[in-house]
Amino acid sequence: MKFSGIASSVAVLAAVASATPTPASWTPKSAALEAEGAAIIVVDGAISGSARIRLASDKTVIGLPGSSVTGIGHYINKQSNVILRNLKISKVVAANGDAIGIQESTNVWVDHCDLSSDLDSGKDFYDGLLDITRASDFITVSNTYLHDHHKASLIGHSDNNAAQDTGKFHVSYINNHWENTGSRNPSVRFGTAVHIVNNLYENVGLTGVNARMGAQILVESTSFVNSANPIVSRDSDETGFVVVKDVIGADDNAVPEGTLTSVPYAYTALGSANVGSVAQTAGQKLTFDGSSAPAPAPAPETPVESAPATPTAPVEETPEAPVESAPATPTAPVEETPEEPATPVESAPATEPSAPVADDEEVEEVCTRRRVKKSLRLRRKALRA
Repeated sequence: MKFSGIASSVAVLAAVASATPTPASWTPKSAALEAEGAAIIVVDGAISGSARIRLASDKTVIGLPGSSVTGIGHYINKQSNVILRNLKISKVVAANGDAIGIQESTNVWVDHCDLSSDLDSGKDFYDGLLDITRASDFITVSNTYLHDHHKASLIGHSDNNAAQDTGKFHVSYINNHWENTGSRNPSVRFGTAVHIVNNLYENVGLTGVNARMGAQILVESTSFVNSANPIVSRDSDETGFVVVKDVIGADDNAVPEGTLTSVPYAYTALGSANVGSVAQTAGQKLTFDGSSAPAPAPAPETPVESAPATPTAPVEETPEAPVESAPATPTAPVEETPEEPATPVESAPATEPSAPVADDEEVEEVCTRRRVKKSLRLRRKALRA
């Protein structure tokens, strides 16, 4: 997946939780999330409320270890270049949308997030954990823990939306852990290329991957443990298509084989026998020291530098007329400026010295006069003798 570069002048905002360990709402930072321009928003502490917030383009939202957001949906609509990392989002009721909802948006990366609700409430009390709809494109969901929820992840909201959705929904699910979920793991309509690799499914209650309305899905290096109906095509007038490679627990797959056999990016398949390790790495597992916010990345494997590179050595300026002794050494590196030259290091004062130094001709003339005077003195002394 390719992500456009976020501007280098990324604003780093203060932590959400400052003096109060449990802020009452997301309001203090919601304006920053919705504002235009690149920014990094750091979530620190526990936040709870009942709302749906909108995220604008070029935003990175990062949760520090132990942080959490309860009851607040995150809505990305008609935006691009949005990154959500290390967030723990739970119990977003249906009135506030999905835990993360993506509509008509491109280039969104959800990484190392923990998304959940509970199974005690009815299946419609909450909506989705992570829904991708209305022609969204180039979405990556990686290292994320989706659990304890009825309807986990939906791609394509309606069988009647072919005009908008066809040719879209390039989505990758990589290294994710799905546990105690009911259905939509994911449910895919019209997906042009949905890649599910290195995913661990445990205790899926109703259906796992559901291919619908012509969706093309590649499932590989994946394991279904104690999970009902791992790969199906249900609930739509038209079937979808699935290619299965190295998958444990899906031997009874009856979905027609599709044409999506490869994807145009590099990745490492762990092998279905090794996918159990994903349970140890998926979720809110990133650690930061809190002193500075990490830079956003255009792609999961390629971080973006948030500041111009600093020269590794001072840039020395050579004066036009150096003093014989040595030019003055600057006390700090001289920064390079593309349009204007750096201020030169002065090697001597601009004013004339208080005691002028004679040039070579003047010195020679003085020496000649001294030799003549000495010769005359010796001659007079000889005549007196």
